[in-house]
Amino acid sequence: MKIDIVIPFFYPVIGGAEIYGYELSRKLVSRGYDVEVHTVIYDLKGNIYKNFEIIDGVKVIRYKPIFKKFYYYWFWVPKINKTDIIHVCGYGHVCFSLTIQKYKKEFPLVATTMGVSALIEGSRSRWLRKQYDRFIGINQLKLLKKIITWAEEEKNWCIERGIPISLIKRIPIGIPEESFYFYDPKDFKSKYNLDRYILYLGRIHIQKGIDTLIKAFSLIHKEFNVKLVLIGPDNAYVDRMIYLAKEYNIIEKIVWIDSLYGKEKYEAISGCEFIVLPSKYELQGIVLCEAMAQRKPVIATKVGGIPDFVVDGVNGFLVEYGDIISLADRMKKLLSCKQLYTKMSLNAKKTAEEFKWERIIKEYEQIFSEVL
Repeated sequence: MKIDIVIPFFYPVIGGAEIYGYELSRKLVSRGYDVEVHTVIYDLKGNIYKNFEIIDGVKVIRYKPIFKKFYYYWFWVPKINKTDIIHVCGYGHVCFSLTIQKYKKEFPLVATTMGVSALIEGSRSRWLRKQYDRFIGINQLKLLKKIITWAEEEKNWCIERGIPISLIKRIPIGIPEESFYFYDPKDFKSKYNLDRYILYLGRIHIQKGIDTLIKAFSLIHKEFNVKLVLIGPDNAYVDRMIYLAKEYNIIEKIVWIDSLYGKEKYEAISGCEFIVLPSKYELQGIVLCEAMAQRKPVIATKVGGIPDFVVDGVNGFLVEYGDIISLADRMKKLLSCKQLYTKMSLNAKKTAEEFKWERIIKEYEQIFSEVL
């Protein structure tokens, strides 16, 4: 079976959606499918990649946009002559809509909406998205043979807008087998002079609630002699967070690290006490699943797709976005109660087992068979 995946950005671009596309495509190849990925030639910083290459058996074809603006308005259309299924990713992106418009009568179309219910910042952006939904997006969703959503919230968004429930299948993002390997954090701890530390792993972005985390951390760090490690690329927010840390007199207790990948990332997770993801919105928060695979409880906000798998008091804690006192309290509980920590660690590992790509990929195979 030949499957063509159309996705706005792809590996080596790093992000939740990009990792999803990469893992999905390479898992399909490993199971005998012929997979071509169609994506853009640039990343968001303007770096240029090869027009064509093969990555882990996946054929990657990249296109130069006729026009590109902001994150969603990159005009390019894939060239697909023969395939069994086109799998389009990224609702709201111009390439998503142009692909459906061009090939709707030629090939069966499946889509992963990748944040159809995501929080849109800015009044102008919200207005544009509303017009897109009304005149283009929802009508195109109804043309698809199957819609895959990552979170229950996305599924409900589609149903509320008249998409037949029979078209929709919720499949969470998987995590690779290497997430479950044993990693010795000794070198990571030595490199950054760390003993006990709380970890945040993700973009340093205004939507991620890092200000809440810093304020909550300032309330508990002295009692437990822990550090806060913030790992991730700067989305024009690090300077503001450094200023905040200085204001709360905890700058010496925070370690700032740019993006880590592969083994180094997992060593950082393996060595932490737990991970905190205090975001304003998350589709799923893959890092939470990766932390659980390393037997780490998590603390996260009750937003997006996170409540689909983080069960408050069982494998982690859920707090309201922006609630500094509750966040500090939950961190204190995990740092002070060994029995609770051990129970949550075991439950977290059980939860992570459900997100193995080896299990999840079978659901995709079933969908492709049904569509054909």
